[in-house]
Amino acid sequence: ISKVKKAQSAWMIFLSDKREQILKERPGLRVGEVAKEASKLWKGISVEEKKIYEKIASDDKLRAKEQSESNKNVENEQLGNVDLS
Repeated sequence: ISKVKKAQSAWMIFLSDKREQILKERPGLRVGEVAKEASKLWKGISVEEKKIYEKIASDDKLRAKEQSESNKNVENEQLGNVDLS
C-alpha cells in the first residue's frame, strides 16, 4: 500500500505552473519571494483562468479520495485474511 499524495489546491497548482517562469524572469529569488510574485500573478488572472486551475484541483482531490478509499479496501482485505487464532 502506497501513501496517498495529498491533493493540491488551485493556488498550489498555479504556483507550481508559474514557478519556472518567475525564476527565469527574476533569477535568484527565494522561495517566499517566488510565492509573493506568484500571488501577484494569481490576483491578476481572469475568473476563467482560475476556473481551469480549480478544475485541475477538483480532479486531484477526487484522485486522492479514490486512492485513499482503495488503500482502505486493500487494508481491510489484508486484515480479513489474517489468522488471529
